[in-house]
Amino acid sequence: MKIEYFKRDGSENIIIFFAGWSCDAEQFSDLEFQCSDLCVVYDYSSLEMPLIDTSPYCKVIVVGWSFGVWVASYIMNKEMISNISLTVALNGTLLPVDDNYGIPPKLFDLTLRSIARGGIDKFNSRLYGSLYDSICEAERISTREFALQVEELKLLSNYFKSHEVGAPNIWDIAIIGAKDIIFPVDNMVSFWNKSSTFTVVLKDTPHYPFTKEGIIELNRVILTL
Repeated sequence: MKIEYFKRDGSENIIIFFAGWSCDAEQFSDLEFQCSDLCVVYDYSSLEMPLIDTSPYCKVIVVGWSFGVWVASYIMNKEMISNISLTVALNGTLLPVDDNYGIPPKLFDLTLRSIARGGIDKFNSRLYGSLYDSICEAERISTREFALQVEELKLLSNYFKSHEVGAPNIWDIAIIGAKDIIFPVDNMVSFWNKSSTFTVVLKDTPHYPFTKEGIIELNRVILTL
């Protein structure tokens, strides 16, 4: 696991952002989180995370996206981040490969085989939805070595089976994109409705939630809770 800081302006708040599988940190270097320093966590080839010093901050906000929701849950359950003030889950669950509450196992295995044999482009087109062309043109696709991305996905599959990550109510709010075609929307809604977590469904948001409207909603959540 790796971390990278992109914004350290002396803010009283910090957002610790757990990216999804296959990502690199540069993809999120210009996320417009308001009034917060930004630290991106990525590359889950290991579940050991470098220390993040949260002592200078009044408010520590953990945001997990996609499989990053599971990884962040594991890290928080191990109490590897201190002084957490707010937690926000984006398009993910604590049971990321599951027939009822995540990606169905048969679909996950099919996706893994398809990516290993044919590359990641088809997956990325589903991940980003209508934003795919513009993200490619802006060179915002991960530049990590493909073989390492495939290995990371295999490792994550094993982690999901062998590690406990804590209770769903470790998250204060879950945001779900109604146009997500990576995680079944109904499964995410069913998962979060089991807990006391407050759930918001954004009608026009794909699995990649960092549209202009998605960022506005996320900032609204962070600033008002």
